Amino acid sequence: TDAASLLAGEAAAVGQRSRSRASGYRINELAEALELAFRARREGHVGSFRLRIGADESQSRGGNSSGRGGVAGKGFGAGHGAGPTLSFWCFSPGVTMSHLAAKGVKSVILTSGTLSPMSSFASELGLNFRVRLENPHVIAPHQVWGGVVPVGPSGKKLNSTYRFRDTDEYKSELGNVVVNFARIVPDGMLVFFPSYGVMRACVEHWRNTGAPSIWERICASKHAVVEPSGKEEFREAFKE
Repeated sequence: TDAASLLAGEAAAVGQRSRSRASGYRINELAEALELAFRARREGHVGSFRLRIGADESQSRGGNSSGRGGVAGKGFGAGHGAGPTLSFWCFSPGVTMSHLAAKGVKSVILTSGTLSPMSSFASELGLNFRVRLENPHVIAPHQVWGGVVPVGPSGKKLNSTYRFRDTDEYKSELGNVVVNFARIVPDGMLVFFPSYGVMRACVEHWRNTGAPSIWERICASKHAVVEPSGKEEFREAFKE
């Protein structure tokens, strides 16, 4: 706390001497980060935080470096580069919820379709929810099967990490998996993607790969509808 207060005072003094708002702002930002770190220590939440020191990325970004989730070096004064970043990340939602409870909040209502299992969710938030309502799912347990498909039909690994998911090999292998499932799964299918961008890239590749194409082989077994991102387009797709 003393260090944070000292830096805050220094920020005002530096700003007055240099007449630089950027310098004062950045030092204030550093003071707030230190205050957060000291407060986490006082409250016993240090184990919920992780410290990260990031490399200087100003060269690869053309000098426009932003300290995402941390304090960046840009703006500390004339002639200074962007420099590395210092980040203090919280990995536990219970820290914020404890601050909320400390303010005397009487009721907290959480609603969602994906809170189950509720016991672990409540444990992560660190709050005792006295009233809980959990409705049964519309799908019976015997209708659900969960599994992992590690490889495709040709034995190639299905690795959907950022590094591999844009390769033609991965998109072709994934498309052939969908083709095979479309043949044996009765009625409808839902295929989820991490983002619209990944979905569009895969569908475009499937439409232009093979003779017949992967997309045509999918459509031979199912009526395929690609979910659009726009509201109006979604209504038209829903009619299909």
